[in-house]
Amino acid sequence: MAKKKSATTQDIGKEVYLKVKLSSKERKLIKMAAAEREMSISDFMHDAIMNCAEQETRNFYQREMVRKKAPKK
Repeated sequence: MAKKKSATTQDIGKEVYLKVKLSSKERKLIKMAAAEREMSISDFMHDAIMNCAEQETRNFYQREMVRKKAPKK
């Protein structure tokens, strides 16, 4: 079973900063992936979060469209 991760937010104006708890293996993996893409860790994490959010939003709207188009019995 996957271990739940926790995150806190700090709202400063229009920007929200996340503080995420990661294991040492997770930190190392993220650091290596960011270096491979020649990005800062912050930019890498931002891209990862936004990609995941966009994908989940698309999935939600696709489910809603199917539900609304389904014939009612």
